[in-house]
Amino acid sequence: MTWLADVAPELMSLPPSNYMATAAGSGFVLLAVGAALLGVTSIRARVLPRWVSVLLVVCGSPSLVAGFPPFLLPLGCAVAVIGWFVLRAATYPSIEVRVNAGLASSLV
Repeated sequence: MTWLADVAPELMSLPPSNYMATAAGSGFVLLAVGAALLGVTSIRARVLPRWVSVLLVVCGSPSLVAGFPPFLLPLGCAVAVIGWFVLRAATYPSIEVRVNAGLASSLV
């Protein structure tokens, strides 16, 4: 809000409208949907352990009411666990990827 007041001060003198409330509400919905979709796709792609991906799906849903301070805490914890896991996994040696012989011959 302060950025908007600095960039376009004339907007602050206009009568109040529902644009800001609509933008905030849609932002919370998109945050919850995005967290759930990220969790589901990471389950399907198997890039994270299943429990970490499920944690993201479950903790993303309370962000629908993220206008109230305690409800973003579970999502923040889930993202912190994902960050911890990714940093921890980066220290392991790389895994050799095995390619199906039929697929490899068709690519060459």
